[in-house]
Amino acid sequence: MVIGHEVRSFEPCDGKQALWLMGDGSVLREIMATYNSALQGANPYKKIFMVLGGELTEATDVGIGAEYKAGFKSTRIVSVSPEGNCTEDVYIFDSPIISKKMTFDPNRLDDNGLLDTGKSKRALAYEFCIPDTAQCKNEVKAIDPTLQLMSGSPGRIGCGKDESLCIGSTHQREFKRILQQLTELNYIKRIDECFFE
Repeated sequence: MVIGHEVRSFEPCDGKQALWLMGDGSVLREIMATYNSALQGANPYKKIFMVLGGELTEATDVGIGAEYKAGFKSTRIVSVSPEGNCTEDVYIFDSPIISKKMTFDPNRLDDNGLLDTGKSKRALAYEFCIPDTAQCKNEVKAIDPTLQLMSGSPGRIGCGKDESLCIGSTHQREFKRILQQLTELNYIKRIDECFFE
């Protein structure tokens, strides 16, 4: 992220193209304030590593932002690390896919996939539906070894009679990458947090 006089550019970790940071609301103001605070007297236009939630948009058609091929509309700051960089230890999500398919925020969890409830830590269970075929079952199990598959069970999410309910756990290595891969399967329409009674 680089913010300065008439500059609000965001360079994704894939390095393909710089994006114009869109918006004029409270999140944008928070990003700009966080950037300025993190500079701590450093030279203007210094790159600062941020992980942001949001979605790709078309570039603005007016002003300096019109010089960019695309924009990025941020909805939240996940983390800020002035000395950070794009490494394999940072998980980058395609926000539009996540926002459409996942009804919970995986960034609530620590690196071990555990949620801090204030009294203890616990894993988060999630559920989704897949077509009740051997091919689909084998595919999701290859991605997520924690899955329990239950043909004919609707679950809270409401799987149909020709679907299998899948229940997984975030308490596993690289759980964010696994969730990302699941969202990329066309036949998975939604992933909900699972609540047991």
